[in-house]
Amino acid sequence: MFASADRFTATVTSPHPHQWVLALLGDLDLVSADRAWVFIDALLYPGALLVLNLTDLDFTDSSGLRILLRTQRQAAELGASVCLAAPGRGLRHLFDLTGPSFAALRLPAVLAAITL
Repeated sequence: MFASADRFTATVTSPHPHQWVLALLGDLDLVSADRAWVFIDALLYPGALLVLNLTDLDFTDSSGLRILLRTQRQAAELGASVCLAAPGRGLRHLFDLTGPSFAALRLPAVLAAITL
């Protein structure tokens, strides 16, 4: 299954200093993964909290999963924190398949992540 480039958008908000909520919408796949990384990379720095709001992420393939794993690794190297908020059923299944290799904090809602 291939998704078109116009099926991905990202929006950024900052509810508190050094806290970022990046909402990923549509499809995170081979077509959009590099574009998503541009947003993510800009928000990862020492001491930052990045909440990836996955509420409206409809589809993720292995390229999207690679970006999420890269996010986790980059955050750990920089001393930043990453939370995954409200992943859908399909994405939760991918996380379950990856086992302990995906250790980022997963929360049921964005509000839970920004009130840590």
